[in-house]
Amino acid sequence: MLEAFLSRVIPEPNSGCWLWEGPVSDRGYGYVYQNWERFLAHREHWRLAGREEVPLLRHTCDTPCCVNLDHLLPGTKQENAKDAVKRGKYRVQCNPVKLYPEAIRDILRWRGPGRVMAEKYGVDLSLIYQIRARKIWAHVPMEG
Repeated sequence: MLEAFLSRVIPEPNSGCWLWEGPVSDRGYGYVYQNWERFLAHREHWRLAGREEVPLLRHTCDTPCCVNLDHLLPGTKQENAKDAVKRGKYRVQCNPVKLYPEAIRDILRWRGPGRVMAEKYGVDLSLIYQIRARKIWAHVPMEG
């Protein structure tokens, strides 16, 4: 089983990462299927190597598709979040509200790619889609 798993891994010589070549999620994490159930590839490698089951594994390399056991550390969600902030992967926001009615109207009028608005306002693309579908911020009129 471990041999079959490792056949889908390519070592990256510069970083030391072992890159997963199988399916990858939209967030970049590799995954495997077993008995119709989906598992994260780095967690599956941890299990196949006989390591103790842990609630969360942190990537010290910030490469989601890396399955190198030397790049994984057991931890908590809080430790993982602190790691991300420390490495500049996530921003801490004092005011989580980034969009205001003027921006919502701008997003609704825009006919180009959603990613342009996501980049302009510093938000996730899924938020742009939710606004355009009027699932959120629906109370803001198109004109105002």
